Amino acid sequence: MSNCIYCEDGEPLSRIMIKICDLDNGKLYLHRDQTHRGRCILALDIHERKITNLPKEKYCRLMADVYAIIQALTEVFHSDKVNILFLGDTAEHMHVHIVPKYKDGKNWGTMFAVNEKEPLYLTEEEYKTIVSKIKSHLA
Repeated sequence: MSNCIYCEDGEPLSRIMIKICDLDNGKLYLHRDQTHRGRCILALDIHERKITNLPKEKYCRLMADVYAIIQALTEVFHSDKVNILFLGDTAEHMHVHIVPKYKDGKNWGTMFAVNEKEPLYLTEEEYKTIVSKIKSHLA
């Protein structure tokens, strides 16, 4: 699909996300903004805009992937909660924001900002460490 950042899987996507792995129903990415340590995006493996267009079985399998990711993130980062956000107002490709939240951290008790005013970027080595930890807990 042209002009879809997830389908094209090129430089525009890698500027904001780092691929962690392929899952049964999508690709898991680590968001470069780590204001909320462990923030990830799961992009559906097919180009679909609306969750209601998915067959029920596909939706259930997608949610099984989301559950596995939440379990892994909780084990790795010891978060107090994990926010799950399906948007779709402007995105052409269905994806899920999966964001660990911490009682003493930013935005506790409120929704996280999709685009932080002051994002927290890490070193490439720090990203590699996080990706490795998440992968090992998903295996």
